[in-house]
Amino acid sequence: MSVNKSLFVYVLALLIMLFTLSEPVWAKKYTVSGDSMLPTLKPGDKVKLLVRPPEQIKRGALVAIKFSSRKRKMVKRLIAIAGDRVEIIQGQIKLNGTWLDTSWWPASRRIEKRRYKLLAIQLSRYNHIIPTGSVVVMGDNIKRSFDSGKYGLVSVKQILGEIKLI
Repeated sequence: MSVNKSLFVYVLALLIMLFTLSEPVWAKKYTVSGDSMLPTLKPGDKVKLLVRPPEQIKRGALVAIKFSSRKRKMVKRLIAIAGDRVEIIQGQIKLNGTWLDTSWWPASRRIEKRRYKLLAIQLSRYNHIIPTGSVVVMGDNIKRSFDSGKYGLVSVKQILGEIKLI
């Protein structure tokens, strides 16, 4: 094998390895500044943003969201995706017929009906089925979070990627 051909194979193999890493080394790193994701993320925690298509991110994952009305990126938990059935009943969330595990919420932090009015109206409009191109996101610190409670259904176009604690 010639030197040029060997070099080409080596570089090609290296590129394939780089692009197939599950968590790329070039992921952007950020410092958490708010308390909307307590107790999962605390102010000062270091996280990295893994740019992934929204359809590759699973329910329950932490995602970075860019709301047009906010200057900063926000971290939220992906609760429901297109096609999911979501109901808010007595401060609890029922997802596809099963009560959502909200063990990270203190008992005193049930979803307040008035705070999630916009989301409830949107859900009832769609017969409680999340429409294509939309998701529901929530902060773990439910009373201190600007999330689907304030903004309603979120467009998948606003998802920047998945967040991982460093």
